[in-house]
Amino acid sequence: MLMLSGEVNIYLNSLGTIEGNEKILDAMVLPGPRFSMETMEIEGIEYSSYQFSEHGVEFSFTDKVLEAIFIFMVANEDYDKYVLGDRLFDNIERFSTRAEVVESLGMPNVEKEKFIKYYLDKNKYIHFEFNSSEILNLITLGWRD
Repeated sequence: MLMLSGEVNIYLNSLGTIEGNEKILDAMVLPGPRFSMETMEIEGIEYSSYQFSEHGVEFSFTDKVLEAIFIFMVANEDYDKYVLGDRLFDNIERFSTRAEVVESLGMPNVEKEKFIKYYLDKNKYIHFEFNSSEILNLITLGWRD
């Protein structure tokens, strides 16, 4: 099983917990105090997200369960780049290439043209998305697949 070190573990430990849980609060402290929130309901299912746009992080909930955390490693029109990239992993550089991620973590469980995915246990995964230059663009930490 893949073992990660760095602040990524604070985020990973919060996945699958209920909104307001102390583990989620510990994770939300990392990107800072300013965020916006969006909530919508579709067919009786509540979807909500906490968007730390200035710090490149989004927490995504389904029926109050934290199901995904998106960490933007490159700025886009909605999010600045993640401000704590150098602390996220102890063994991966902030703007790693696809080859450097695989060299650091080993062969992924899933490998496609634009992303690679590692399963951490039966409920959690980490997904690395790359831009056309093979530079790390987005990290998704997910609960269930």
